Parts: sequence; structure tokens; C-alpha cells
Amino acid sequence: MTIRRFAAACVGFVIICQLGACAGGLLGGGKRDNLYRFGTSELVEAPSTASVGKGTLILEKVRFAPQIDGDRLLAVHDGSARYIKGSRWVTSAPSLFAQALLRTFQLRAPGFRTTIIQSRDLSGYSLSTSIGQFEAQYDDADMARPPTVRIEGDASLYALSDRTIVAQRHFVVTVYAAQNRADDIVIAFDRATGCFTVNLADWVTSVTENRAQSGVPVCPATP
Repeated sequence: MTIRRFAAACVGFVIICQLGACAGGLLGGGKRDNLYRFGTSELVEAPSTASVGKGTLILEKVRFAPQIDGDRLLAVHDGSARYIKGSRWVTSAPSLFAQALLRTFQLRAPGFRTTIIQSRDLSGYSLSTSIGQFEAQYDDADMARPPTVRIEGDASLYALSDRTIVAQRHFVVTVYAAQNRADDIVIAFDRATGCFTVNLADWVTSVTENRAQSGVPVCPATP
């Protein structure tokens, strides 16, 4: 090999190494995102009633709006939206929310045989839930002050016997984050999810027992 050809080969090797280093950074060599979960709030611990024998309650797949149907934390201000940098959920938000919803019903409404699997038992109900907002809302344009986490969605309760609508309701929960840090925002998401699912479970219980829902919402906006 001549000196010229050897030098050219060395230059090619250096370029390949540089490209490899860049690819390594893109594929995981850089700073990794912090992973978070929600749906573990202690608000769901106490059962709302001790009634039993209500039959089956099927929790249908929770539907999230496209912009929140993923593992990113959404922040909004006055119509503009962005994802919180360096922070993700450990899995998709709908998956974590569905787990929290199932746990809440098992604890708050023990009279139901709560399941996510279709059942042949037609003596119960089916719950459909759709979430339109699951976001951290900022009042200031530079997003420097702590945000308010807002969860908003709709629920429809169906009779399994003939798939008729038993009741429908719109739910809104807001919780202030203590500080404008990812950890505190996640805590607000967790608390808001706990409040939302408890309100939903207590509403279903009141509807199926044919009584008015008593008490105030479990989730005030202030921390």
C-alpha cells in the first residue's frame, strides 16, 4: 500500500469513528430522560361503602386524546403546547391511568367484581372513560411559575344486559404543583389522578345504588 493510499484509509477510518460516536450519542450515549410514574396516591385507600353483590364491572380501555396518548409530560400555555424536557412516564399515560383506575375501583368499590376482561355475566355494568386533557397548565408565558395539573374527561356507564346508557358525567380535576420542578409536577399529576379516579369510582357507586353522591370533591385545587 502506498503512503497516499494508507493516508486516505486512515482519514476514512477517522470519519467512520466520528460518525459512530455521533450515532452512539443519539442512541443512548447522551443524558437519559428521567422516568416517572403516577397513580399511587393514598387518596384511594378508604372504601366509600361496604356494600357487596353488585355484579361485574368491566373497565373498558381508557381513551386519551392524541396529544397525550404517549409517555411525554405535556405543558401548555394560552393555546401553545410543549413537552417537558428530560421527563417521561415509565410507560404510556393511558396505561398508567388504567392501572390506577382499576386499583381505585378494587379499593373504593369492593362490591363489584372489577375486571378489564369481557365477561359473560350480564348482571353488572361497563364503564367507558375518555380523557381529553392530561396536562400541566401554565399562567405565565415563560413557564417559570408552578403550573396547575388539569385532568378532564368523560365517563359513560352502560348496563351489560342490553348496552343501554345508565348514566354519563363530565369530570374535571385541578391540582397545583408546589414548585416548577419535574418532581413536584409529577406529584401533582399523581394526586390529580387519585382524585379523578376516586371521584369516578364514587360516582359509579352512587349511580348503581340509586342514591345522590354525597360529600365534596376529594381533590381541591390548592395543595
